[in-house]
Amino acid sequence: MDVETATALFEKGGFFVVNNPPAKLEFGIDMNMWETGNKFRGVKLIPPGLHLITYSSINKEGQPGMKNGFFQWFTEGQLSVRKWDAESEKLVIDENINSEMLERMKHGLRDLDRNLGAYPYTGAGDVYSRWRRLTSYIQPKTVQENLPERLEFSSATSSSYDAEEYRTAAEKYKKTMKASIDNTLDNTSIMNDDSNKGGDDIEIADIQPTMESEDVFRFNTIDLKRSFPENCTPETRSKYSRDKSWLLCAKLKESYNNGISETLSSSLGRQLVLPFIDVIQYQLMECPSDFFSDVLTAENFITEVLKMLVLNSNEAQDAEISQDIVKRLDKLRELLKSRFNWELPTYDELLEDEDNDEEFAPVVVEL
Repeated sequence: MDVETATALFEKGGFFVVNNPPAKLEFGIDMNMWETGNKFRGVKLIPPGLHLITYSSINKEGQPGMKNGFFQWFTEGQLSVRKWDAESEKLVIDENINSEMLERMKHGLRDLDRNLGAYPYTGAGDVYSRWRRLTSYIQPKTVQENLPERLEFSSATSSSYDAEEYRTAAEKYKKTMKASIDNTLDNTSIMNDDSNKGGDDIEIADIQPTMESEDVFRFNTIDLKRSFPENCTPETRSKYSRDKSWLLCAKLKESYNNGISETLSSSLGRQLVLPFIDVIQYQLMECPSDFFSDVLTAENFITEVLKMLVLNSNEAQDAEISQDIVKRLDKLRELLKSRFNWELPTYDELLEDEDNDEEFAPVVVEL
């Protein structure tokens, strides 16, 4: 990097400074990871946008501890400061630093320059370009709504889905235990004067794993078993139990606080499907080349989803949008073939497979 470029980046790039860092850290930003030394104080020249910072403490035996992380949006020239808390082994916000102290630190950044690692814009794997592609559709609102309250998490952070599963399991456990206790009390009612208590006193809180609300990913839960409007007719319920379009629209309206465009249904391809194909392609580019052939991942849901996408895109009512989707799918099909040696069937091939599927063939019954 020449001096002119470095100077420009120093003025416009962001800075992440660590106060009182330990002698060794496993530290990473975005898709980069390093083991730091005793001179490490942070990262400089961070490009504006969303970034993921992760870290783990390293013990005397050289083993890393629990991985922690947080997302942060950096603006041009922004300075973000955290301090190392030895007790919790976390990088925490230094509440003692006010705006005046932060301004003084900005003016003294050049004194820290040799202790700050430069953000790797170039290098093996073109990591920065890949990171930008992977995060291109993420908005600040998305991060705020889905991450834990402090936007921090660890390898032990649970999600809203886990909480729902715990609640369901707890309800089942309570019913099972109540039935067992009632049955036992019925069999010993002659000898037990308190048998009328039964198992009604079992509390779900006693058996449900505790979860701190600030350490939970708050993903929008989707109940596929309730994909129809409340109080709908049996015909509507039957229809949308198979067709999930009502559920999709309901979730979109919920996510946009009912401010979703009235024309979304007519421009669904451009606003939703085309970006979806882009994101799938960017994410697949990060998967290992044996993703569709490895025994652990071969039976993945993505293959079926992509096949359904091919069928739906060719049956779209808007011919122009359908054509755009088909072009984007052709590009995705090239990636699947070159990287994974897996061929995504065409629309005609999928129709032919459906016609030849014996599962749906008529059955001849001899009387």
